[in-house]
Amino acid sequence: MIDYKTFARAVQSNDQQRLSHFSAELLPKITSYVKAVTGASHQIAEEAAHNAFIELCRRVEDEKTQISQDLLNYLLVSARNNYLRMMKTESRYESIDEDEVNESLVNPADQVESMIEDEYKQIIRNCIKQLNRRPRLFLLFVMKYPNYSPKEVSHALDMTEGSVRSTKTKLMRWLQECFEHNREKREQKIG
Repeated sequence: MIDYKTFARAVQSNDQQRLSHFSAELLPKITSYVKAVTGASHQIAEEAAHNAFIELCRRVEDEKTQISQDLLNYLLVSARNNYLRMMKTESRYESIDEDEVNESLVNPADQVESMIEDEYKQIIRNCIKQLNRRPRLFLLFVMKYPNYSPKEVSHALDMTEGSVRSTKTKLMRWLQECFEHNREKREQKIG
């Protein structure tokens, strides 16, 4: 059995030989305990035991700990608590959907393309804002429902089919010209 004072002296004097002896004696016992109590794999239990040992060394070094109980019992409890913290942290990561993360990761080429697309969308929004209320609403409706036939648009907006066709053609042509004009202005500012 290792008493705390002997362990503390080894830590404070940085006696690597004694510390190696202590770890060789204590870590297998702590690892077995964590495995038995928690059902952890050997690797996880060993990691929890090692973390408890290192943590105690740091605390002794910083003179933040005075243990009145048996050193092994202290390390057993500390290792079990480390294991529980590790599992709590791991469960947080398990709740992350890997597919969601992968979808949010964008390769650089796609990122540039997305930026250009966003810039184009902003130009279109600015053009649409320039329109009066009725033409703006018509254009937004047609853009929202691009698969609607002129007949469906005419029923929805209470217009004749001919009026839908001519208004749509005129506004789409205007939007294209506005877009081209604003895109060229923007490129001139950049270049």
